[in-house]
Amino acid sequence: MNMKLSTSQPNEIFKNVSAKMYMINQNLVNRQKVSPEDVKRIVKLQTLRKYFYDFIELSNDKDEIKRFDKIVTQIEFQLQKLWGFPQNKNFHRWFDVPKCTCPKMDNADNMGSEYRIINPNCILHGK
Repeated sequence: MNMKLSTSQPNEIFKNVSAKMYMINQNLVNRQKVSPEDVKRIVKLQTLRKYFYDFIELSNDKDEIKRFDKIVTQIEFQLQKLWGFPQNKNFHRWFDVPKCTCPKMDNADNMGSEYRIINPNCILHGK
């Protein structure tokens, strides 16, 4: 069964979400057969991830920043699950988390592999 969202449904998806900051890839929704309920969950998790990014940006406490980053990682796993993808940390954009100073382009090129380029001075991933 191929699930499609009607043009009127996106407004319903955002009904209880305070910030409309994400677009959902309709082709991916259809290809992965994501239910309308799971699309709502995806939007809410994306919004929640954005809030944790904001918390990371506002914090100067290294331990707190690392705790928030762990929460972001769990959100990423939940998003993969809702999209119907294997839960695999090698497909997370961990290098895009605020305050991460690891090389962005090099790590983007290595998405899907276990290979990471770490800045030793990165507050999140360095020593």
